[in-house]
Amino acid sequence: LMAADVRLNAAALSAKTFITAANPKSVASAIWLLERGALVDKSVADALLVRSAAAADGWVVEGTDNAASFPFCGRYDTLRKSIGGRPVYRHADGEYDIWHDQVSRLWLLSLSRVAGE
Repeated sequence: LMAADVRLNAAALSAKTFITAANPKSVASAIWLLERGALVDKSVADALLVRSAAAADGWVVEGTDNAASFPFCGRYDTLRKSIGGRPVYRHADGEYDIWHDQVSRLWLLSLSRVAGE
């Protein structure tokens, strides 16, 4: 299809398409786009740098094919509070926290109110 239509080819190889594909889950698509001449300009670098900086201030939990894991997936931001000297991470929807339990020495995922909210 890309070879048959110049507009479709331009859209498929645009910086916006590449930015969308440039993530761990679709790395094969991003490489495929690069091999076919995807436009990589300052907008791509800026978008990837912003994404990297945001990830440095928290965690991103990715799911599996198990539907039970989906409610816990997503971005967890670092909170200003800590438990036992370790940071607490809050899910973007505010419902879950990831925190370190000193007794069990495990990182736990719980409802936010359990972690002391």
